[in-house]
Amino acid sequence: MNRHVNRSNVLVSAGAVAAIAVVMAATAPDARATNGLKNAFAARYPGSTLLSRTAAATGNQCYVCHHPSDTGNPGNCYKEAIALRIAAGRTNAQAIADVELLDSDGDGVNNRDEILLERTDMTGQVGYNPGLIGTTGTDPCFTNTSAAVTNQLETPPNLCPADFNGDGFINGDDYDGFASAFDVANIAADFNGDGFVNGDDYDAFASAFDAGC
Repeated sequence: MNRHVNRSNVLVSAGAVAAIAVVMAATAPDARATNGLKNAFAARYPGSTLLSRTAAATGNQCYVCHHPSDTGNPGNCYKEAIALRIAAGRTNAQAIADVELLDSDGDGVNNRDEILLERTDMTGQVGYNPGLIGTTGTDPCFTNTSAAVTNQLETPPNLCPADFNGDGFINGDDYDGFASAFDVANIAADFNGDGFVNGDDYDAFASAFDAGC
């Protein structure tokens, strides 16, 4: 299946990159920042085996966000999204929560669902990398978009996009959840992934909801 990544979702501006650099410098050494994010991730998603699976595949849990073979290397699409939230003054835990309903890598599945989705290709494993795509785990935000990171499938099977609360059902709870997020311009209501919360998102969600799964 061919998937198109909306570059407006995954690229950051020069100003944002500068802000990220300031934040990362302020939390030096880099290992401290990396461990802080890793611990916050594990606390947020205790049911996911993504950290341990990544360690087995690459030699380091930190490559969930960074590029091998050095945690000082740039982060993938997911890490970029988190870094923007940290640059806005959010803590590690808050930043991870802020981006969980975004689709950072543009593969059609939001970050939270990728992280918590039980894998059918790996017994006992839970989670796909929310910053990588395809059959070998490539990064659409990296300078080399064909370079394999995990050499494993990182694009999950299609989920139902109108299942807003991720409980496996399409019902009024999903509509109410989306409407509540939309009313306060929560980024989680950016249903079409264009970086804005507006009528286009409401129309897109309503169409998906009507279509069901």
